Amino acid sequence: ARLQEITRRMSSILAPYLALPPQPSHIMPLVTEDAVRTVELSQKLLQHGVKVLPIRTPTVPPGTERLRFSLSAALTDSDLQNVSVAIAATLHRL
Repeated sequence: ARLQEITRRMSSILAPYLALPPQPSHIMPLVTEDAVRTVELSQKLLQHGVKVLPIRTPTVPPGTERLRFSLSAALTDSDLQNVSVAIAATLHRL
């Protein structure tokens, strides 16, 4: 139940940056379409204390590079607030 709530909240956080509504899952991709930009965004989020893996070619087809958010029931409300602030500060250009 806790992971479902976190997934719902994270979906709301990411929704403004997605072309389609996010699928309910503990793994949430944010397609950036550019390998270099994906790595840069991952590094910027890490500077805000948010570790998000950059997924690039050849793992995914060219043009579908993405940030991979892995959610856990261990995330706290404070963690989610930090993620929200970090995403707003970092992804405002997406």
